[in-house]
Amino acid sequence: MLRSSHHLIDPNKSSNTFGDLSLHENGLNLFTNAGNGGLLKIGLEELPDNFRVVLRKPFFKKLLLEGKSKTGLWKELARTIRLDYTSLVDLRNGETKSISLAVLKTLVLITKIPLEEAEKNCLFGYRSWGKPIRIPINPSPELASLVAHALGDGSIGERSFQVEYKNNNFECMKDVLSAVKKVFGVNASSRNEKNALVTTLPAAVGQVLFLAGATKGNKTKKDFDVPEWIKNGTRTIKQSFLRALFDDEGSVYIGKKSSNIKLYMGKLASKKDSLVKFLNSIRQMLEDFGIKSRGVITLREYRVKNQEKLMLGFWITGKRNLKLFAKKIGLNTVKQKKLEMAISSYKYDMWGEEVEDEILRVLCMEGPKKTSELVKGIARDRTSLLKHLHRLEANKKISSSRYELANGLYGFRWYTNTMAGGEENG
Repeated sequence: MLRSSHHLIDPNKSSNTFGDLSLHENGLNLFTNAGNGGLLKIGLEELPDNFRVVLRKPFFKKLLLEGKSKTGLWKELARTIRLDYTSLVDLRNGETKSISLAVLKTLVLITKIPLEEAEKNCLFGYRSWGKPIRIPINPSPELASLVAHALGDGSIGERSFQVEYKNNNFECMKDVLSAVKKVFGVNASSRNEKNALVTTLPAAVGQVLFLAGATKGNKTKKDFDVPEWIKNGTRTIKQSFLRALFDDEGSVYIGKKSSNIKLYMGKLASKKDSLVKFLNSIRQMLEDFGIKSRGVITLREYRVKNQEKLMLGFWITGKRNLKLFAKKIGLNTVKQKKLEMAISSYKYDMWGEEVEDEILRVLCMEGPKKTSELVKGIARDRTSLLKHLHRLEANKKISSSRYELANGLYGFRWYTNTMAGGEENG
């Protein structure tokens, strides 16, 4: 087992100095915001000073010797890096294997060895006596999925940073454990608890997920959005995030008239704007895959222990949108099978606003069309198509002109309002 030094004089002081240098002035103890321009890297610079790291022995020895060379005496080095002499001796003799980031960052200032070189020689890091994790952590689909699960059925301790993920679907749990192994090098397991699978992950994992954009503590009381590195990430990163979130929080509904995928989430009423922003970010990410969704609505308002709460959500409907979701995002096996049933429940490929989008596309690309021509081209019954045509006309997106039929009755020709002059006489 790794041995942690308990002899730090004051690890919580705001800065360690050597001469006129300070850690803060050199940017070494500043966190990287996961929303910073879509970039993400979580390494020695971004992790908090109470993290501990284990370095490769040759590099660690070189670092200590160089530090002693710069300060002149081992006791002076101990004083400068705020360790008592006994702890430094333990480090020199290899009895203590790890070093706090606060001490490491002071050593690299003294020796002028770049922190990046120390990071390359870092075997792993950990919090307190927790399990070690790989460092650094870079953007990946697996990390994106873990952030989504932390915002979904997972939670990060407010103070401890310990992660708990609970789900009754074996496949979801397997995906989480696999991602934790790939991203952090941590072998985690799950247990059965009250008809659900539960896993508890090390605090170091929670610390990284927090830095990557997940929130800690009670999510219903916190402001959060999709991290910029995920919003601006690769399609694979976006897909991984969306799938994990919908696996946790989404549901598939099969109805007589229409079927859909719903995403509902709860929040304190005072945090409504924050949740609307988050859900709209999800909708925008779906748009990146060509998947259209309905607007965010309030589904329920209620009170719990004198706290006003609400449930907000949106849904994805229409055969074309559901087919795109199934193909480009996907769900766990159980939900995916239900989604396929939902898709099969539709009589027509297009539904709702999709029909109106197609009408506008045809009129814009091919010019004015008779009602009969639109019925044939869009493969929709006349009554249904007329409903959509009249709705578009009421919204002033299209107009119509009459023409006389052979039997003395009138037909209609439709055109978009962008066509100058229209077709007044057919």
